[in-house]
Amino acid sequence: MLSGMRIFALCIISLLVVITLTDLTYAKPYENYTDFLSDIKSVSIDYTNAYPVREYFITKDVANISLDSGVVYLCKPVNGRICMAVFIGTGTLMYEPPIKVEQDQLERYLKTRSLNAKFSSMLLFCGDSTVNEIINFNIPVKAEHSKNADKMIENFVKYEISRSKNAFNGFISRTLLEDEYNEVFYSYFDMDDYEDLFFCIDPYEEEEVSLWRGDWYAAVGIYNESVNEFHFTDEYQDVEFVDTLKRTKEEIKIEKYTIDCTIEENLKMKCNTKIDMVALKSSTIWFRYYLYDDLNVSSVKSSDGKDLKFYKPENYSGLWVKMPQGLKINDTFSINIEYSGEILKRYQDYVVLKTSIGWYPNHGFSKHTLFDLTYHVPESYEFVSIGDLISEAKNDGIRTSHWLTPYKCRNASFNLGLFNRKEYDVEAGSPVEILYHTTDQWKAVAEDVQLSMSFFTKLFGSLPIKKFYATELPAYHGEAFPGLIHLSTFTFIDQDKSGRWESFRSHEIAHQWWGISVDMKSYRDRWLSEGFAQYVSLIYTQMILKDNQKFFDFLIRARTELLENRKSFLGSGFPEGPIALGHRLNSMKTQGDYNLIIYQKGAWILHMLRNICLDLNTMREDLFLKIMKEFYDTYKGKKASTRDFQKIVENNTGLEYGWFFDQWVYDTKIPKYIIASKYQKTPDGNYQIRIRVKQENVPPTFKMFIPIGIYGSNKQVARVRTFITNEVCEFDLPPVSFEPEKIKFNDLESVLCDYEDEDWD
Repeated sequence: MLSGMRIFALCIISLLVVITLTDLTYAKPYENYTDFLSDIKSVSIDYTNAYPVREYFITKDVANISLDSGVVYLCKPVNGRICMAVFIGTGTLMYEPPIKVEQDQLERYLKTRSLNAKFSSMLLFCGDSTVNEIINFNIPVKAEHSKNADKMIENFVKYEISRSKNAFNGFISRTLLEDEYNEVFYSYFDMDDYEDLFFCIDPYEEEEVSLWRGDWYAAVGIYNESVNEFHFTDEYQDVEFVDTLKRTKEEIKIEKYTIDCTIEENLKMKCNTKIDMVALKSSTIWFRYYLYDDLNVSSVKSSDGKDLKFYKPENYSGLWVKMPQGLKINDTFSINIEYSGEILKRYQDYVVLKTSIGWYPNHGFSKHTLFDLTYHVPESYEFVSIGDLISEAKNDGIRTSHWLTPYKCRNASFNLGLFNRKEYDVEAGSPVEILYHTTDQWKAVAEDVQLSMSFFTKLFGSLPIKKFYATELPAYHGEAFPGLIHLSTFTFIDQDKSGRWESFRSHEIAHQWWGISVDMKSYRDRWLSEGFAQYVSLIYTQMILKDNQKFFDFLIRARTELLENRKSFLGSGFPEGPIALGHRLNSMKTQGDYNLIIYQKGAWILHMLRNICLDLNTMREDLFLKIMKEFYDTYKGKKASTRDFQKIVENNTGLEYGWFFDQWVYDTKIPKYIIASKYQKTPDGNYQIRIRVKQENVPPTFKMFIPIGIYGSNKQVARVRTFITNEVCEFDLPPVSFEPEKIKFNDLESVLCDYEDEDWD
């Protein structure tokens, strides 16, 4: 039992905590972003008092921070709020991500699956009572000046301020602008044995908990980038991946954009954009939108015409808007934003679009909403937009067109230029119109657009669009939007015969099904867009263009790139991550990995699944095509995850496929097989083949279905699907009636792997 004195002490501490939490008084929210920015840039240590600490613990989700011995310095209040402190001394950061994908990622960067590491300095920014608790539980002493503490403040500002020096870290900005009490937790560590580390909690992010690493790069200077991102640990109690659609972290939901856009003869753009919204959170005053750097905002008004305060400096893609008062949940409201700038530039007879989606204020690029779009452009330019064309008129040299989206979609875009226009009917699909300026290969482009639209419509199902536009874009890339694609000028010029351009064109068209009609639930499911579009574009090359060689050439090239990624005569470079990292595959250490892994490996995953489903006796593909069509039918107009796709696969095959997706989507290992074979003639005149497979570069539990082809001298072919696992396995194939001339392991390039033959002995 507790002694009376100890109970009394605990009561005093409890009372102290209650007082701390209830007596936290903050100033009013900031009236101007510039005032906040000035305050946070000039934050400094308050050397009035310091707080010696010993074995003081801070626990935040999976992070346990021990201030073993040292001194805590408070920072001067920001807008009257005590929210920052710096620790100098000896401390320990203990941290372990809750899911395997992130443990693997930690090992990739820091060579450990869980941290137990020393640090000499730590800076805290907290939206809750953490800093105040340090004050209450420790006795102050007279502070002595600390150069190390000042340096931590200096580095904090360098890390978190924008490159243009005119904006600050988003969740810190929001907390202080709103003067909001929340779960925001930011900790920056000067580690003994690692580069700078940052453990953060942002309750408004899709994945709230994160670990970042800091470094210096010649191109960008001091810079921090993501190591880990995941949900609060308690959300993983029964599942490995959280369905983010079952809850919302957003403070608003945009119901509709009404945009009136004027493009002048000099291509300068002026827009008046009305945004209709619903409040999803009470009391929010400051909202952040994204708007292209080169666009300048002239006014923001409420629905009753009152001016609202806003902040949108030059060379910054953020727009902060302050409401006159906090909103209540389910309040409907709207704002009108006027802005202008140059997002279009003409080079001779080509018009370059600098940003395809940053031309209107966006509150998250993955949210679906309605668009009501009116454009006024010089009559000399041809013009198309997403949505259905409602009306078009020409007056005094101006072409005015009105477009409406019939359903909610993710992003809006348009294109204009000195285009020729050709319209075509498509068998089984919506009519298409090609807008092009470069004439070299326009007929080839038009043919691929028509054939792809028809093929994918028959394969997967119809699209909810009245008309489809394929437009030329003077750029190296392509982009897809509902009913509209941008195709690189080079696909209208280049006469390359490798199949690259046919695949490129059909890839962008395939996005109408994969990435637009069936959207991805989270960034971890991005391969359902890009990997799917990449692979079905290869199926188009194989089935419609009837070119097996180009189909397999692509797979072989992609396999070579995946196997040799960052390998050189100096050894292996920084290891790549799994598909489940989505856009996080791109980092300063892994530039280029996003395209290689999301596109190429994503395509390989579908190819492997296709060949597992292939009937090796009839070579029919009914099962795989049924899976793809059912996936489209089930999730068109919705968002889907990898696990959703896995369920469709399992429902159609009657088998459990968790092992397949765990190996190929959530892990990085690619097997190497060393094959030996021998055969003998049996008394009944058949031939018995024995196979030995050694499996390397993967754990013994790795498993895969792999077909083996047996080829005779008179064009006889027999194929057998085998199940390979363990370090070494030996087995007999079913007897064949002809003498084998060639035994081909991994027939039809069915599995992403490396393999080589060896003699049996």
